[in-house]
Amino acid sequence: LTAPVAVSEGTLIARGQLKYLAGVYVASTALLPPVLRRIRAGGGPVSQVWVCFAAFQLFRSLFFAGRLLMTRGDGDGVET
Repeated sequence: LTAPVAVSEGTLIARGQLKYLAGVYVASTALLPPVLRRIRAGGGPVSQVWVCFAAFQLFRSLFFAGRLLMTRGDGDGVET
């Protein structure tokens, strides 16, 4: 998932979608620590941490790809 996330993230940066990216960063980063704390508190195995990181990347991937698909062909895509 890392490569598609990086490519779509770079494309959004090139299109000037910085506010959107910042919103996704804040949302995904705000959700991650509580989930990791819950895994730790429950004594979950390390594999759950990796599943959490994969879900984190999937979340970002879906939002980035969705934005790219929704804004394709909308001029230069630069936010104002």
